Amino acid sequence: MNKRALISVLLLAFGPTSAALAVPYQITYYGTFNDSISGTYDSSFDLDFSAWAGKSFTMSWMLDTDPTKAVGGTYNWPDPVGNVDHYWTFGPSQYQISLVVDGVTVLPGNSFDKNEIGTMNNQFIPDYMAAPHGVTEGYYDSLHLETDHHIGCQGGAECTVDPTQVSEGLSMGVDYVWNDLNQIPNDNMPDLLNAAPAFDTSLLTRIYLEGGRWSPSGVDEVVYSLDGQINSYTIAAVPEPETYAMLMAGLGFIGWRNRRRRRA
Repeated sequence: MNKRALISVLLLAFGPTSAALAVPYQITYYGTFNDSISGTYDSSFDLDFSAWAGKSFTMSWMLDTDPTKAVGGTYNWPDPVGNVDHYWTFGPSQYQISLVVDGVTVLPGNSFDKNEIGTMNNQFIPDYMAAPHGVTEGYYDSLHLETDHHIGCQGGAECTVDPTQVSEGLSMGVDYVWNDLNQIPNDNMPDLLNAAPAFDTSLLTRIYLEGGRWSPSGVDEVVYSLDGQINSYTIAAVPEPETYAMLMAGLGFIGWRNRRRRRA
């Protein structure tokens, strides 16, 4: 294929029509889980985090964060007054999570019920607030990625406000905190593909898994968790099927044109 033909194919596949579409992307984290879990594993749950403690992991998040598909909201902190979390939730089809632990695939690309991106822009942490190690009194930016899977409720398929009701679930997330207030520049949904904050400069990075049963009263709760250290990461666009289709159409057109030339 000559240079002009190749340029034609690329324009067909990645020209203005496809560029106008929101592009899904994948964040892949590489790291090691901590040596032990917090809490007690309950054998009634499928995923035994204790078996993963101390092992290496590769966790991939494939995200379709098209803002037209997101449901945004805010959470106003009761203390300190004035702090606001901004968050955007997405449906199961917009998040896919895969997890490989010590070379074994334990989540092949699961979709979960609740998926969220959250930020705090220039928010104040007072000295009396319990904060993670390394976070002291001052102003910070933060980014939070989370996915939750609601397994069910004891005593019924849907949870109610009844304090005896127990919700079973699984949660995974990644937290970042910066003391550089330029990392989350505004209250808009962050563009993690094209304008991602400097993850390497994060004051705090935490990846975690949580499973168990929760209740409003705290009765019959069994919660266990496993944290991990992130050693490296990659972020890359994931071409949508339409892009592949346009690329194949472009290649087909070039082949047809070359055959016509040979016949002539």
